[in-house]
Amino acid sequence: MKKTFRWFALAALLPAGALAQLVSESFADGERATQSPPNSLQWYSTFASSMSVSPGAMRISPTSATVRAGTAYFTSVGSPVALGLGEVLTLSLTFAPTGTATLTSPNGLRFGVFDSGGVRLTGDANPTDNAYRGYAAFVNPLTSNARISERIGTGALLTSLSAGVYDATPIASGVGTTGTLNFEAGESYTASLTVTRTLANQWLIGFSLSGGNLGTYSFVGEDTASFVTQFDTISFGLNSDMTATDFTNFTVSVAAIPEPGTYALLVGAVALLGVCGWRRRRAAV
Repeated sequence: MKKTFRWFALAALLPAGALAQLVSESFADGERATQSPPNSLQWYSTFASSMSVSPGAMRISPTSATVRAGTAYFTSVGSPVALGLGEVLTLSLTFAPTGTATLTSPNGLRFGVFDSGGVRLTGDANPTDNAYRGYAAFVNPLTSNARISERIGTGALLTSLSAGVYDATPIASGVGTTGTLNFEAGESYTASLTVTRTLANQWLIGFSLSGGNLGTYSFVGEDTASFVTQFDTISFGLNSDMTATDFTNFTVSVAAIPEPGTYALLVGAVALLGVCGWRRRRAAV
């Protein structure tokens, strides 16, 4: 069962809890070969020629009709981070396109957090026939549309949208208030994906995007079946029709949320606000 609460990042409504910083990668060392979390991860590229690193940024340069992607692991093999009751995991990335988006690309930017099941890359390549589970966001840079989906199958890319790799029904989707995202050259953007365990069998998956002229664009969905409970992998990619993009920061953190009962009240409040907004829009028609 999947439900969507649009326009609200629930995590932003919650007081900060105890924080574990699992990743804080800013590419200060100017390379991608050192695995020393939280400040440095070893990054694997689907095509080595499309990924370059200089002090302060990793650049992905799409060059052909395939997705250019990067993958990294933030725990030791066999030791994924398992979310406990009342915890939220947040993946955030900051990026700056080198060119302004001019083509619609439904899945132009995709990024997610996964459980590798202990099967990991050891060099630059596609993680062929992997069975990683997790959640990913897919963003169109030109039409203000994004969605969150759960990875349920096997595919050559962690963010591949081939048939059967992701659940056909998104957990959540949303349309921004500006009518267009239109990533602009030189502007800095921050995108986040949150996974929150509110009850033993209730998981809220959230997305937010801010920067440039966007303001803040966010939504949250609920996953109550076949949910993913542990994570050790980051993956992200750009479609071939995207411009070269500099990624300047990746963070992964785990924090506590209020007591589950308090969180449930917040979810109810958000749902009520959504109903009120819908009624207002109906009355204005």
